[in-house]
Amino acid sequence: MRRSKSIEALLRKSRDGVGDLKQAYEASLHAKAVSQELKVDIKNIFENLRSCLDYLAQEIFENCCPQSKPPDRLYFPMRMSRQEFDQAVNKYFPNLQKKKPLVYNFLESSQADAAF
Repeated sequence: MRRSKSIEALLRKSRDGVGDLKQAYEASLHAKAVSQELKVDIKNIFENLRSCLDYLAQEIFENCCPQSKPPDRLYFPMRMSRQEFDQAVNKYFPNLQKKKPLVYNFLESSQADAAF
């Protein structure tokens, strides 16, 4: 994976940030107010984690759909419904279910409601 170092760095950064986040959260409980800094910290951790997924989507596309034209933008296909998921996978990862069923199953299992 070409992007593995970036993914590892983002995961480390997120993991390290969770400790500080817990302390800030406890302080906010005592203060009965959530600071703007805490909100930003939470947002940053989720953005870093989302970036990991998007890097993974790029790797999946390059390794599993090499003959396909790369889309202008490619994001990890997290969707709220089966129909939206199927549309995203068909659009951004053509023939993935047929050619790489294990990868497809991984993407499918990562959905909010994996049983959809």
